[in-house]
Amino acid sequence: MSMAYPHLHHLIGAYFNQDMDLLMDMPYDTWLSEIMAEHSHPTLQALLQEIQQFSAEHHEQLNADFVAIFNPEVEIDDVPGFLQELSGAIEDQLERS
Repeated sequence: MSMAYPHLHHLIGAYFNQDMDLLMDMPYDTWLSEIMAEHSHPTLQALLQEIQQFSAEHHEQLNADFVAIFNPEVEIDDVPGFLQELSGAIEDQLERS
C-alpha cells in the first residue's frame, strides 16, 4: 500500500480492482456517485487532498506514476482526466453531505 496516499490507494484497490463487475452493470457516473456516497465527509476530504497532492507531486509523468504506484486492473488512458473527474465527484458529494 502506498503510505503517502492511503485513501487513494484504498479507493483504487477496493473499487477499481475488486468491483469491476459494478463498472459493467451501471453507468460510470452512477457508479462513481454511489461510491462517493459510501464515504464520510472527513474521508472524502482526505481523499480529495491526496488526489491534489498526487497530481502535484507526479505532474511530469502522471500516467506512468499512477500505474506504477496503484497498479489498477482497470486501464485508465487519461489519468489527469480521471483524477479531475474523481475530484469533481468528491466535491459534489461533499456539497451534498
